[in-house]
Amino acid sequence: MSVESLPASSPEQPRSDVPLSRWTSLRVGGTASCFWEPRSREELCILVRRLGERGLSWRILGGGTNLVVGSHRLETPVISLWRLREISFPGRGRVEVESGVRLQRLVTTCVRKGLGGLEGLAGIPGTVGGAVAMNSGGSHGSICDHLRAVTVVTRSGRLETLCREQIRPAYRSTELGGAAVVSCTLELEAASPTTLLARSRELLLLKSRSQPIDRPSAGCIFKNPQGSSAGALIDSSGLKGLVRGSARVSRRHANFIVHDGRATSQDVVSLIREVQIQVADRTGIELELEVRVW
Repeated sequence: MSVESLPASSPEQPRSDVPLSRWTSLRVGGTASCFWEPRSREELCILVRRLGERGLSWRILGGGTNLVVGSHRLETPVISLWRLREISFPGRGRVEVESGVRLQRLVTTCVRKGLGGLEGLAGIPGTVGGAVAMNSGGSHGSICDHLRAVTVVTRSGRLETLCREQIRPAYRSTELGGAAVVSCTLELEAASPTTLLARSRELLLLKSRSQPIDRPSAGCIFKNPQGSSAGALIDSSGLKGLVRGSARVSRRHANFIVHDGRATSQDVVSLIREVQIQVADRTGIELELEVRVW
């Protein structure tokens, strides 16, 4: 069933055959047959309800920074939330932010306002919606450490607000039950903007030295196994620099796959699988994907 059959009163008609490589940090992938860009949460809810009425599922696209898209034409409608990008500060260290806001914009804004807690996320790409959905973070903390509530759109097109405990944040995961993040409320603490700025700049410098931020990538490919580091396991298995097609395991950080602009989705997926096989053979540890594969 085609989404073009949606009535003209829909919030907005989709764009067709949108190259998803332009919407992902890895810069590979095929096209989205239908690409929706709702202008508000109300339009998002109407869209989701109408897709549901026609028996159509959908995928949410955030910043596209932890995503590997196949080279095929994706028939499932893709909904981009980049237009939902409001930030407000209702007081008492509370921040309300929509899902399409770039995570680094949020970090920078809070640092300038003297609200501490998110500076440990400096340098992490993507949008707030994706960051909450996968509980983005690192050794200096995760976004859900500061989460008070999250508003989601359910598969039936209803808005629901859930408290932190209801979504059960864990390492690189939350339990949203198929819903998509629309906005969230964070609780931060007053701190010196100068101190926060110095800390965020320090972390950005560390990332630039240890991660291949100058090359197309999807960020960390694998989750860290409990008590270990995926990058260290890949490195100790002698896989730094391993190449499949035009995709390469980064020599700077082994948990990144990079390319020079010529790689295909098949190159990346083939390299991911090869790394998993070789690490399992040499260490007995099955590396679990952190990135999503469409």
